[in-house]
Amino acid sequence: MSHPQNVDQRNATAGRDIIAGDMHYHLPPSPTATVIEQLLVKLQQEIEDSAQVRAMIDRLRYYYEQKATDGITGLEAKLKKGGREHEVLLALEKKEMFVKMLDKWSLYSSAQEIFVYLLAKAEHEFSYHVLPQIGNLRESEINEMVSQKIVEPIVAECGATTLKMHHGMAMGMVYWLAEQCFVRWHK
Repeated sequence: MSHPQNVDQRNATAGRDIIAGDMHYHLPPSPTATVIEQLLVKLQQEIEDSAQVRAMIDRLRYYYEQKATDGITGLEAKLKKGGREHEVLLALEKKEMFVKMLDKWSLYSSAQEIFVYLLAKAEHEFSYHVLPQIGNLRESEINEMVSQKIVEPIVAECGATTLKMHHGMAMGMVYWLAEQCFVRWHK
């Protein structure tokens, strides 16, 4: 059986990237791609090009600035004020897991953009859907809301991607936002 030596793939199409021998051709994201999908295409290219950055973008730096408008700073204090002292150790572990992921991926500008998008989304969902229910619902119902509104969507968007965001990391993001005073577990 003979194999052709020259294969012409100039008009080839695929739902994703086309790989031919040792060449990897990136297709632009589809016009219907989500924000995350578009940024993940850019991230993959940055990784392949070793295009790391030294500076943090301003929109990500915003989340590093604590904003304790209620006078209660830090994750542990916020959990205790919200009657959730029983989850302090687990929360600290998950937060640390997220911090390590954030540190690792912040070397790429598109990853920083992904984190800004995810942090803003998590803060929005918590502030507009979860926080108003604190005090009205049982802790298990609040946990279910956090899972449905924040954790599950983040894992669905980023779980099978280069970032490999799993449930613990997504929940760690929520805890990190609490540490930074963007979310709180009390009224």
